[in-house]
Amino acid sequence: MTGDLHQRASEVFARVRRVWAAERGAALDEACGDDAELWREVESLLRFSGEASDFLETPALGSGIAEAVGAAVPEEPVERVGRYRVLGVLGEGGMGIVYRAEQERPRRVVALKMMRFGFPSETARRRFEREGELLARLHHPGIAQVFETGTDERERPFIAMELVEGEPIDVYVREGVPGVAERLGLLLQVCDAVQHAHQRGVIHRDVKAANVLVECGDADASSVTGTAAGARVKVLDFGVGRLVGEDAAGTIRTEVGQLVGTLRSMSPEQLAGDPHAVDARADVYALGVLAYEVLSGEHPFGSVEGGIAELSAAVRGREPALLGAVDRSLRGDLETVVARAMEKDPARRYQSAGEFAADLRRYLAGEAVLARPASAAYQLRKLAGRHRAAAAALAAVSVVVAAAVGGYRLAGGAGNARRAAGDRAVGGRRRTDADCQRGERILAVDPERG
Repeated sequence: MTGDLHQRASEVFARVRRVWAAERGAALDEACGDDAELWREVESLLRFSGEASDFLETPALGSGIAEAVGAAVPEEPVERVGRYRVLGVLGEGGMGIVYRAEQERPRRVVALKMMRFGFPSETARRRFEREGELLARLHHPGIAQVFETGTDERERPFIAMELVEGEPIDVYVREGVPGVAERLGLLLQVCDAVQHAHQRGVIHRDVKAANVLVECGDADASSVTGTAAGARVKVLDFGVGRLVGEDAAGTIRTEVGQLVGTLRSMSPEQLAGDPHAVDARADVYALGVLAYEVLSGEHPFGSVEGGIAELSAAVRGREPALLGAVDRSLRGDLETVVARAMEKDPARRYQSAGEFAADLRRYLAGEAVLARPASAAYQLRKLAGRHRAAAAALAAVSVVVAAAVGGYRLAGGAGNARRAAGDRAVGGRRRTDADCQRGERILAVDPERG
């Protein structure tokens, strides 16, 4: 990819992401015209920024991209890739296709993920290859296992991995897991898988329901997983993941201002666009969002219309509704635990997926959880930070009120002192009069004492 193409694609990307969702298709069409190469590069940037879910899948724009990309590079049927015999297509997107394939030795059915032939984005290719490298570090029952990575005879990269035949976790619980304990059992599996990745130095950066599939196992496995029918979770798609502590200028550079992940699951620091500020706690935030959705069936911020600007304003400037506001049965410790995972300040969140899981387990066991609701003082400080003008006015009024109260107390104190002195004088006079009367009575009874 030439520097000129990258520059033009970056400019189009920056313009398109600033317009309303309903207008983005027309904006992209106008900016790219018939330039299929520019279409593909901008599509790559949009997909990796998480904007694809907002408007790349709409019929008009989706067909335009498919026509532009497809006309330039038709995708030929694939029958074999190395030692894998292709059995069919499991799914496809703008950049790649996932096939069901059979491996010869050992004989097993796998998922074969391949990039589309001729896809021009070097960044996309590096991210694809990077996913295989990151997955190779991970060995956990809750993460889809990688068997092999490589390239085919046409130099297309591929990843052969464990075939996961399940449903996205939000669909699975909506269709047949009504109990809170069972849903928490699934969430604990997700937390354990993400914690394993963190311990191996890998940050996922795109934890969401679509990347968590649930497979139904045998009933005997239920005692292990803690869920009905031995349901097992698999965390997928580490395509935008990175290593803990990895230099932003390393293998795959994420520029300041470029968003990586899916908007609806991004933490405030991810939405700020600075890769240096994103660490494992961003995954904890995404786990909190996932827990909220799995438990309540709703997104923490409801239905936010528009794109990145609107959602970013909501995530960074509004407090999400507590779980109990959506479902009264979720009030109390559970809503407090989930709220802590979604704290806007990373320092106030659970510092690891393992800490989040530990508090969920305490809740299930009926033990005291470590999470506590935010104090009134903290909530006032956050309110002041978001509404500086109102806070300044409130502070000025507070000073005036405090001064008035102080003056009132001072004046009241002086008045009280005067009244006390007067009372003491009156009391003294009353005591003197009483003494005189008592003496007169004594003299009347015994005149000699006079």
